[in-house]
Amino acid sequence: LATFALAGVADSGFNEAELLDAGYPTTATCPLLVDLDSFRGPGDPEDPQVLRRRATRIAGAGDARSSAPEPPEPPGSSWLFVGRLAPNKCQHDLVAAFAVYRRLHDPAARLELVGSTSSILYRRALGDLCAELGVDGAVSLVGSATHTELLARFRSAGVLVCLSEHEGFCVPLLEAMVVGTPVVAFAAAAVPETLAGAGVLLDDKDPLVVAEAVAGLMADRRRRERLVEAGRQRAATFEMRLSAKRWLRELELLG
Repeated sequence: LATFALAGVADSGFNEAELLDAGYPTTATCPLLVDLDSFRGPGDPEDPQVLRRRATRIAGAGDARSSAPEPPEPPGSSWLFVGRLAPNKCQHDLVAAFAVYRRLHDPAARLELVGSTSSILYRRALGDLCAELGVDGAVSLVGSATHTELLARFRSAGVLVCLSEHEGFCVPLLEAMVVGTPVVAFAAAAVPETLAGAGVLLDDKDPLVVAEAVAGLMADRRRRERLVEAGRQRAATFEMRLSAKRWLRELELLG
């Protein structure tokens, strides 16, 4: 398409560099138009699952756990990843790190993988891996989720962990930051650019390295609070009104 296009617009500097490499004569980076307001507002207080998971988010923060209502099942930290099941998203690395985390830090921890399946074989392989590592009862392959379901899972998660090897932007990182869910992510492709320091970036995704990074974050309440605030500030730079102005300005320049 570079041969025929007058210009190319990307949603990140990482993707813009690929447009330049492809030979586009003129390029620009414009933020994705994401309705962040739909991820704000109070949660559903009647949702027992959300209440239970929310209680696990403050595990280790003083005596908060003992003062919370008794959950219907043993409390444990909740890991979340949002993205289609595909090899480049590396859910297999996430499962391996999660298994180490359960073994060393939190036997009651749970992992939810939210996203549609683009490879039946890969989904089957993930199930086999979970069984092999003994975490099949703690890992949920949720599949597609409605906006309401996705929002509830973001709000109830203790941490969003992303070990993907290729993300051109990674909208779930932005959604997590808006909601207030801290992020631990592998520093690949556009992920460092999207987070811009508002999350824990890892240069190594060895299962033990990831598990220790999550454990350190879950145990340090002040650090979590700092990251949550940094995430919200970073997400604010993608407000629709600001993004729309950026698009109009860039299109005028390209025109």
